Amino acid sequence: MSILPTIDPELRALIPPLAQEEREQLEQNIADAGMCYDPIILWEGIIIDGHNRYEICVKYGIEFQIEEMQLESREAAKVWILDNQLSKRNLSDVSRIEVALLKAEMLREKAQRKQSQAGGDKKSEGSLSSVWSKPKLEPVNVRKDIAAEAGVGEEKLYNYMQIKEHGSPQLLEQVQSGELKIEADFFLV
Repeated sequence: MSILPTIDPELRALIPPLAQEEREQLEQNIADAGMCYDPIILWEGIIIDGHNRYEICVKYGIEFQIEEMQLESREAAKVWILDNQLSKRNLSDVSRIEVALLKAEMLREKAQRKQSQAGGDKKSEGSLSSVWSKPKLEPVNVRKDIAAEAGVGEEKLYNYMQIKEHGSPQLLEQVQSGELKIEADFFLV
C-alpha cells in the first residue's frame, strides 16, 4: 500500500461515533470476511470516511482499498463529511440533528466570510446596477431547512433545541444516548 492514511482529529470529530455494538459488529464482519468491502476515503491523504474500518483493518492486518476524493478545500472536505454522514442510515435522530446543525453553522460562517470579503451590504442600494442585479430571494426558514437536512420533523428539531438550550446536562445526555426520546416538555421538568 503506497499511501498511508492519516487521521485528522478535527475531521474525525465531525463524525458521530459508532455505538459499541455497531463497532463490535463491524469488527466481527471484517475479521470474519478477512477483508474490508468498502474503501477508505481520503482527501489529501487524510481519512474522511472509514476511520473505524481503517483501525480494524490495521488491527487485524487486513488489506483495504483507498479512494482519494478531489475536493477544493478543507472546508469542502468538512461539508462532504457531514453530507456523507447525513446519508447514512445508522444515525439516530439526535446524531442527524447534530450533524445538520453543524453543517448549517459551517455554511453560515462561510456565507458571512464571503459577504464580508465582497464588501457586505455596504454597496449603494440606490445604484442602477444594484437594483437590476439583485434577484428576488425566497424567504428562508432555517428550522425547516435544518430539519429536512436531518430527516426529522421541525417539531422534533425544535424540541431537541429546547432540551439542548434549557434542559439539564443529565437530560441532554439521556436524550443524546437514546435512553429518552425527544419530547416537547422534557426541558420544563
